[in-house]
Amino acid sequence: MAEFERVLATSIEDWAKGLHEEQIKNRVALAMLEKKKRLKFNVSAPQTSWTVGFKDHELTGYGDMETINFARVVTEKKATIDYRGYVMTDAVSEKEKLMNRGKAAIVNIIEDKLDRMKAAWKRRFCGELFIDGDLAANSKRFQGIDTIMNESGTANGDEIGTNAGSYAGISSVKGTYGGSATDNSPEYDFWSPVLVNTGYNSTEWAAGGLERLRTGIKHTTFGHDDKLDLVLLNRGSYVDLLNLIDGSERIIASSKNADLMAMGFGDHVEIDGCPVTWDIDVPTVDEQAATDTVIGYGLNFSAMQLLFLNDTIATGRMVFDEDQLAHKFLLSTFGNCKWISPRKFCAFKSFA
Repeated sequence: MAEFERVLATSIEDWAKGLHEEQIKNRVALAMLEKKKRLKFNVSAPQTSWTVGFKDHELTGYGDMETINFARVVTEKKATIDYRGYVMTDAVSEKEKLMNRGKAAIVNIIEDKLDRMKAAWKRRFCGELFIDGDLAANSKRFQGIDTIMNESGTANGDEIGTNAGSYAGISSVKGTYGGSATDNSPEYDFWSPVLVNTGYNSTEWAAGGLERLRTGIKHTTFGHDDKLDLVLLNRGSYVDLLNLIDGSERIIASSKNADLMAMGFGDHVEIDGCPVTWDIDVPTVDEQAATDTVIGYGLNFSAMQLLFLNDTIATGRMVFDEDQLAHKFLLSTFGNCKWISPRKFCAFKSFA
């Protein structure tokens, strides 16, 4: 090997110029949010609130000439969330800048740094869409979809899990504001996302995944034009699903399907009219309850928004620090995920 050591010590290596972004991966959730114009910029105020209609006025029978009684009926509630933030930083000393120039610069560490940081931010941020922002460890981060998926008390024989906790100041527990499961009253579960227990009756996802998908899709459908846009699974669970439906797999031409195809997400199947695919950012273990295996989530993009105080997804700047003789790069963003109607989303997890 001596001859190779001598060559390495005395020769210029043949490096390809430029930076190869091998970490780039498609992120279907963010792409769909952009496509459907669910990103809202330049929001303001200390927090954001919206009005939730949770209850219908009663329809009662009336006999001729009966006295009618009038009373105030509260049919709305206020949901409120705060804004959270992220930063991404880097620094290049003046010495580094001077050494990294001319023909010696395989990758210019200053040129286009902010653009590369924005690309990295976009990739890393997609994982934030799935976190539980109400956990103490995540109090500075956006309130991802697991924020609304609190569960407690689900039994093995329950196909639909038991909701717990609250979101935006409103309880997710069914029946908190009245109604019942039998009278079709909206107040009973208006703020309760659908929790599909993939361990139902001790059946594994690899065996019962199709049935559990159908349960989640149908329980989040409130009209022919108000249903899930997409089910996102993690990679392993998607492979299990493909193996389960092998031989019957098909893609049906539909508007939702067309959106995915047009954006380059051809790797999906359609189950009961809902596209199903996978994303690398979908977790495999629940942050809240480490014993719960995560399979995936059902998303209705018309019932959510990404809010930003900034005028873009992330604001970038570079300043020169004379005290340290360094060029400092900063990306920052402030905003939150807004789950406008939690009942239009579902989680597929082994709750029991």
